[in-house]
Amino acid sequence: MHRFRFRPGGGAAIPRVMMLGADVTHPTNLPEQARIQHKIATHIITRCISQAGNSSEVNPNRPRPDKNSVAAVVGSIDAHCMRYAARVMAQEPLQENVVGMKEAVLSLLKEYYNNHLGALPDTILMFR
Repeated sequence: MHRFRFRPGGGAAIPRVMMLGADVTHPTNLPEQARIQHKIATHIITRCISQAGNSSEVNPNRPRPDKNSVAAVVGSIDAHCMRYAARVMAQEPLQENVVGMKEAVLSLLKEYYNNHLGALPDTILMFR
């Protein structure tokens, strides 16, 4: 639900909204990709059954591709959510958590701030 600020003299001000999105992509089409994906699925299922914990952490004993995964965070920087800036980071292979999320979001907030004459968003919507 949007909350509108009313300007002196009448009329509602449009709320400042920033939209963020984040995703991680992993190496594909590697020679042993099918075998690795099967081992990862087996590992995750076994881990979920055997113990509670964070199933997305990197296990150094699990086979991994030699290419990095790529994480990206994008954020709107204009009043109409039509212009976006991006932060892209390489990270350990097959790691689903976005390493550097805090730094990326802070950087995008600074860019939003600079594009809005020193104003921060009233609302931030994050899509992951």
